[in-house]
Amino acid sequence: MKRLKGDLQTSVSTKSVAAAVAASFALPSDFPPYRMRNEYSTEETALFKVFEEHPAMGLGTGSSEQLRSDFHMEFIFQDLLRNRISYVRNPTNAPWSYQWAFGRTASGDTPNFLVQPSSIDWLAPSHAFATSTFRPHSDAYFAEYDNGNTGLWVDAMSGATSLLTVTFSTPPSATSGQIFCYRWNNGVWVDFANLPTVIAQAGYSFTLTQSGLYAIMIRQPTVAANVIVTSSGSCGCWGHFSAPYIYNNASSIESARTLGHSILVKNVTNMQTKQGSITGVQPGKSRHWSSFATQAGTEDAFVAVRDYAGAANTRPLETGFYGFIKPTEEEDLKLREPFTVTSTVGTNTTFWSYARTPTLRTEYIVVVAQAANGSNPSGGQNLLVRTDLAGEYETSNQFFNVDKPRAEPADWRDGMEALASMQQFYENPTHWKRILSTIGSVASVGGRILSLFGPKGAAVGVPMSMAGDIMKGGFQ
Repeated sequence: MKRLKGDLQTSVSTKSVAAAVAASFALPSDFPPYRMRNEYSTEETALFKVFEEHPAMGLGTGSSEQLRSDFHMEFIFQDLLRNRISYVRNPTNAPWSYQWAFGRTASGDTPNFLVQPSSIDWLAPSHAFATSTFRPHSDAYFAEYDNGNTGLWVDAMSGATSLLTVTFSTPPSATSGQIFCYRWNNGVWVDFANLPTVIAQAGYSFTLTQSGLYAIMIRQPTVAANVIVTSSGSCGCWGHFSAPYIYNNASSIESARTLGHSILVKNVTNMQTKQGSITGVQPGKSRHWSSFATQAGTEDAFVAVRDYAGAANTRPLETGFYGFIKPTEEEDLKLREPFTVTSTVGTNTTFWSYARTPTLRTEYIVVVAQAANGSNPSGGQNLLVRTDLAGEYETSNQFFNVDKPRAEPADWRDGMEALASMQQFYENPTHWKRILSTIGSVASVGGRILSLFGPKGAAVGVPMSMAGDIMKGGFQ
C-alpha cells in the first residue's frame, strides 16, 4: 500500500475509505476523525479529538454521587461550545456565580456592555465565566441565540434562591431608565419582569423561580453606562460544558465543525445492586433539550425519553449504554463561521455562529437511567459516563498542523449512507463488535471489509488479508 508523505495515512480502496468515514462517526473513541469532503471542500483544516469521563450523578438532593432509586439524565450535542449538559449535584448548597461576558480577547473576558442614552439595548453576551469556587458549568459556558436575542442558561430550584443581577459601573448616582428580564419559552421571549425603575449604581436583582434561558434588555437610559450582569445561586445545576480545552484555545479557531460524537455509560456497580433501566434517543432538532430536563427527577423523565426511544432502545442498567450522534442533513456538517452581532448602540460581540444557534437546532442525544437499590438497600448504582468528540477547524495559527481532505466526495457520501443505515444505540459490552459488523456488511460500502481495521477487525472474526493503517491514523 502506498504511503502518503508526512503522516501515517494510507492510500486504500474506495470501499475502505467509506468504511473509515462511517467508523469515525460511530466509534470516535477508537478511530481518527476524517476531514469532510464534498465538491466544495478546498479549505485546509486541523483535526481534534477529545474525551471526558465523569460519574453519573442522581437528580435527587442526596449527597452521594451514586444513584439510589433515582434518575440520571445526560445530553450530548453536535456543538463544540455546548458539548454536553449533565446534572451537577449541590448537596451542601454551595454558592455559585457567573459573570456575563461580551467577548473574549487575548487579555481576557470582556465583562462590561456599554449602553447609550435613549437607546434600547438587548445585551448580547458571548459566554459567562465563573467567579465562585463551586463551578457547576466549569470555568465558562456559552450563550444561545434564538429569535433575534441572546441569552444564558440560569438554574433555579425551590428552596434555593437564584438571582440575575444587573449593575452599572459608570453611571452617576441615579438616572432614569428601565431594565427588562426575558425568559425563553419554546421559541418566544416572554417578559419575565418589567421594571420602570431608577437605574442606579446599585442596579437590580431579579429573583428567578424557574430554570431557563434568560436575556436582559436596557431601555432608554438617560446617560451612557457600562452594564455588568451576574447570575448566582446555590442550587444544583444543569451544567453546560464546552469541549475540553476550547475555552482557552478559542482565539486560534476561525471556524469549526463537529464530526463524530458518542456517549458511553458503564455500570461499575457490584452485581447485587445492578438493577434498573437505561434508555436513550436522538429526538431531533425540533424538540429543545430543556423539555426533557423539566421532568428530570421524576418517573415522567424516564417515560418521556423511553416513549421517544421505543422499547427496543430500553435496556437493563446492568449492560450500560452506547450511542453516537447521526447527522441528519448537510447543514449539520457545515463549517460554522464566525460573525458579529451588533447591539443597537453598544459593544459588538463576535464569536462562533454555533454558539448563537440554540440547541433545538443542533442534533443531540438524551440518555436517562432509572436506578433501583435492588437487594442491597444500602447500595447504589455507580455509573461512569464517557463522551468522545472529534472534528476539524480552520486556523491561521502555524503551531497546528493543517491539511486538505484526501477522500473523494463519493467516498464521503458512501460513508454517510452507511452511517445512516446503522443502528444507533447499543448495550455497552457488545457495541464495538456490532458496529464493525454492520460497517462491514452494508451494501453501500461494498461487502465484508472489517479486515481493514487491523487487530480489532480480526477480533470480530474477519481475516486480515487487507489490513491497513487506518487504526494508526486514517486516510483523511
